[in-house]
Amino acid sequence: MNSLYRKQLGNLGEKIAMHFLYNQGYQLIQRNYLIRGGQIDLIMTSPIQKMCKSNISKRPLHLNSNSQNKSYQVLDINKSILPQKYINIKSQTIHFVEVKTRQYKSKTNEITLSYRQMMTLKRTAENFLMLHNLEFATWQLDLISINLKLQKQSRKIETKIKYFSNILEL
Repeated sequence: MNSLYRKQLGNLGEKIAMHFLYNQGYQLIQRNYLIRGGQIDLIMTSPIQKMCKSNISKRPLHLNSNSQNKSYQVLDINKSILPQKYINIKSQTIHFVEVKTRQYKSKTNEITLSYRQMMTLKRTAENFLMLHNLEFATWQLDLISINLKLQKQSRKIETKIKYFSNILEL
């Protein structure tokens, strides 16, 4: 499998995961946070009942490459005052989400993270929190496993999504 195909598959998986979480009420803070020695696919805030019912509209998923964040509300954590409809990020749980996307061929295609990968994710998350003065915020590492299967006859993609919350405590 060439690297361009893997990158496209990974980008598709991140968009599917972002849409999945967004429809559950999560808000995007940042996508593809990158530092030397680490990368986190999605940084989201946890859903809040009040926001989920009244302030969040479920938007369609746009898969063209030009619309990375156009269809999603992105919270700017560098601003000291957030818009009225958002509650302060420090009072919410911040979710650092690793997305693993695979093209599956059998029913037993499980995705795993090594201890080293988990520690790299943890170190990158802690770097993000320190950089944005959020050291005392509640946070967790999550994993989303996406398995894609192309159905040749109908030309549709079958998607299976598994969400593992707080993987450091598992």
